[in-house]
Amino acid sequence: GVYLDTAPTALEELRRCVAAGDASAVWRIAHSLKSSSASLGAKNLAQQMGDMESRARENDLNEAPAHLEKVESEFKKVSTALTTTLREEKESCRKSA
Repeated sequence: GVYLDTAPTALEELRRCVAAGDASAVWRIAHSLKSSSASLGAKNLAQQMGDMESRARENDLNEAPAHLEKVESEFKKVSTALTTTLREEKESCRKSA
């Protein structure tokens, strides 16, 4: 639940930093999202964030806007899957209580 609460805000900040050309901030946010996504098993999203992190570390944001679109699309998939899983777990807990 925490991930679903915080990741959209981080993605919004990432969008702003990409638009502003702030490679340092892009690196920091991408690193954080990579780690949290990987810890939840969102491998594709973590890999995409890792790619963005690496490029930002090299101060290369040339492809960041296009890459961000892919990240956002993958996040929607992850968000939907996590929301469904959380809902199913809550229903299961209610039934067993």
